[in-house]
Amino acid sequence: MNNRTPSIADLAQLDRDEWENFCSLICVLNYSAHRIEDHLGKGNGLDAFRETDKGIEGWQIRRFNDRLGLKQENRIKENITLAHEKSISELDQPLVMFTIIFNIDPEPGHKGKIGEIERLNKIKQWAKTKYNVKFEYKGISWVLLMLLNNPTLKPELFEDINKSLKDVSNSLHGEIFDLKSQITSLIEVNTLTGKVKNMFNILLNEANVHYKRGLDFESEEEFRKSILSLNDALRLIEDQDIDITLEGKTLSLLAGLEGTIGYLERAIQHSKKAINLLKSDTENDFYIFAQGNLALSLYMNQEYQQPKIILNNILNHFENKGNLLEIVRTLTHLLQIEIFTKNFKSAFELADRIRTSSDALGKILGPSDVTISSLGTVANLYTEIGIQRQDKRFLREAVDLFTKVEAITNCTSLKRINVTTKAARARCLWNLDKIEEAIDLFKEVIIEAKDFLPKISTDAKYNLALLMRELKQPDKVRQYLSEAIEEYKKMGDYPSAEDAQGLLL
Repeated sequence: MNNRTPSIADLAQLDRDEWENFCSLICVLNYSAHRIEDHLGKGNGLDAFRETDKGIEGWQIRRFNDRLGLKQENRIKENITLAHEKSISELDQPLVMFTIIFNIDPEPGHKGKIGEIERLNKIKQWAKTKYNVKFEYKGISWVLLMLLNNPTLKPELFEDINKSLKDVSNSLHGEIFDLKSQITSLIEVNTLTGKVKNMFNILLNEANVHYKRGLDFESEEEFRKSILSLNDALRLIEDQDIDITLEGKTLSLLAGLEGTIGYLERAIQHSKKAINLLKSDTENDFYIFAQGNLALSLYMNQEYQQPKIILNNILNHFENKGNLLEIVRTLTHLLQIEIFTKNFKSAFELADRIRTSSDALGKILGPSDVTISSLGTVANLYTEIGIQRQDKRFLREAVDLFTKVEAITNCTSLKRINVTTKAARARCLWNLDKIEEAIDLFKEVIIEAKDFLPKISTDAKYNLALLMRELKQPDKVRQYLSEAIEEYKKMGDYPSAEDAQGLLL
């Protein structure tokens, strides 16, 4: 092969077994689907499937010898019918989605002749009408994109696999949905002109500088300055006759910053407004970013049902794009919700998927904040299980994982993860009856998180109050609770303030 990276022509040369095995790996990695082995040829219309809250989502992998004509159209319909029937009879759930992955890119018709795209759209309407099944298709260009996003799927197709992995790593870092990258993106893509454009970009650059300083120096004051700059940028464009999506994009950034430092009510309000302004293009990065901000702010505000729905939609978006980094990040947020709502069956399933996807991502990126955070969240699950079942084996395993995360982050700039992990380990030690160690660690967290993670710092005070109550030290209970109530109210976290107030009475 002459190309440094594979092409559609290279994929087209795969034989049937190679094609099916390769596409099955994509289903397993991107969607955590279960592969179906069908050596006996009985078949259920699917090559891979996964169970969801709504029903069965299935994938069929085809390698056509010819183009997609009437014969292939009828065969696809037969397989949808078979999958529909078998899902009910064998899996006790309805088939809700059927995706076919094939080795061509469908073409439109011409000169009055029905084309492949038209045939596929006919199948889509037929499946919805007859079985209420959502039908989707993925062509060979999509398969190539999945391979280029993760060369480890078939490394033998790359001339220089190490260089390709490095290129993908750089690309993934460039696509991270964080505030820095989104601010930079808005500077590049806004369509303002003249003095207004210059002033708007200056304000965005100021916001970015303050945000970076906030991260580097763990300073809430710098985060506040970043918020001020974004508010100034908003006021500037509100007086202009511009596309409303620019206001929506700016609001999505503002909401992200507000959520970062615990201004939850403002973050929720601004996220909702941004989503409304950006809803004309739901595939736009800023729309997805605003959705993510809303989900996380609601979740931090102790609302769980709506964030779960939003995050599952975001997960579907990144699964179809093959963005493994954002898949792992979104799965981690979903696991956090399942832990808080004590839905442990689903939590264990997510934890298994996170470990598989995180390992694959680690082969591309090496240690990163996303993979390390995912490991810490799995440790949180073990903590909750250990507490619920009073099983110290889970608690000890959680402490080991937390200690591993702290050791990794001590050697990096990931101070935030380091501090939040200490808080989680302190809670674990508390439940292992290692009270003095837990108290010392909570006190460390209060000091280290005070300026840049006020929510974590205040939660540590709340937990110390609970510990002091166990130790029958009422003066310290009142001290820590009073301080926590004041700080919760200051950041707009009224549900937590009410919880603390209830203990103080």
